[in-house]
Amino acid sequence: MKQIKKNNITLDYYLNQKYPVTIYEDPEGGFVAEIEDLPGCLTQGETLEEVHAQIDDARRGWLKVAFEEGLEISLPRIDQEYSGKFIVRLPKYLHKQLAQNARKDGISLNQYVISILSSNWHDRDLVTGELKEIKAVMNSMLEEYRKFIPASIASEFNKDREIAAIAGSRIAEKKAIYPAPEGS
Repeated sequence: MKQIKKNNITLDYYLNQKYPVTIYEDPEGGFVAEIEDLPGCLTQGETLEEVHAQIDDARRGWLKVAFEEGLEISLPRIDQEYSGKFIVRLPKYLHKQLAQNARKDGISLNQYVISILSSNWHDRDLVTGELKEIKAVMNSMLEEYRKFIPASIASEFNKDREIAAIAGSRIAEKKAIYPAPEGS
């Protein structure tokens, strides 16, 4: 392959970079893999193995087209870009409450905030998974129930179902924002 140079950098240079890949579950099924440093470079597949195999092809294709078109190509982000520090502005009352809770637990404010962020991150994933399971069970029960109710009642039942879905999502949001205290 002919080595074209762009600003003294060859295509092979970009192709040999290790770009971080983000993989997440698609709500409609399967998985999506994305390289955030290369806007629009993503792929999807039914299995993790499938998206792992396809994302490299997508990366190579994206880089080749961008290079040939003379577009700007970002180098991969590296962990050094994240110092582990950031500044957060919050209301004084919240700062006070956090500091008091940290003192009560005998840890620094920094450690206390890290523990809250870490536990909420984990809890959010648990709540999402539990809600999906509950929704699946409810939907299957609803389908069975519909077999035994007249059509006139079914439309009212669907309205109730929509209201219940809205209420369920609001409860999930509240749980994510205000998790229940441990031991409750």
